[in-house]
Amino acid sequence: ETLLASLNESLVSNREVIRDYDSVKDNYLIVKSKADNLSTNNIIFDFDKYDIKYSKALASNDFEMANSVLQEASDSMDVIERSFDEAERRLDNFNSIYSSLSRADIPRKEFLDQKKEIDTSASKGNYDDVVRMCMAAISLMSQKVKNFNLAKEAITAAQIAVSESKTVTETGQKLLKQAESSFESGDYLKSIDFARDSLSESLSSNEEYSEAKELVGQAEEKLEKYISEALDKNLQT
Repeated sequence: ETLLASLNESLVSNREVIRDYDSVKDNYLIVKSKADNLSTNNIIFDFDKYDIKYSKALASNDFEMANSVLQEASDSMDVIERSFDEAERRLDNFNSIYSSLSRADIPRKEFLDQKKEIDTSASKGNYDDVVRMCMAAISLMSQKVKNFNLAKEAITAAQIAVSESKTVTETGQKLLKQAESSFESGDYLKSIDFARDSLSESLSSNEEYSEAKELVGQAEEKLEKYISEALDKNLQT
């Protein structure tokens, strides 16, 4: 009877082991399928390190530890998937703004180099780095596009002022050429400064011309008045 009881207890224990083993194996298949889906979607995730820890726990019948490893792997995959989605969104933004630079023929070699670094990080699964680098590059590219447009507007205004100036000065023309040269080399901030200085010079020369013309006009009026008064005086005499 003692032997029978021992055998019965052993049988119950073995059934529990088998049940726990089957349960953890089912969990493993679910988590492994999740990892396979990430791989199918080109999301980099190191499942092997969890697989090794899981196998060790399973070999020692430590099913609680095996399930804990699987849960840890599943949680990590959720984090990686969210990071990947964010990185993909930021990369789409990067490519969109980079295309706008390309269409406007704005110098962009520095951003091409950054794109290579971003792609390298993405290929290693460093999605948080991808997000960080994309955001930094997007900020710089957006500012460059803004400076490009401001420089174009400033140069256009300076060109109009020079062409319509009544007294074109050598300084104004020189500043305009410097603005155009800086624009061509991609130094938009310097181009804006030169264009504004050229515009200011042209407007200043126009004001001086207007003031001089007004003084001449006043002098002519006084002269005409003097001549008229002298004639009247002679006639009266």
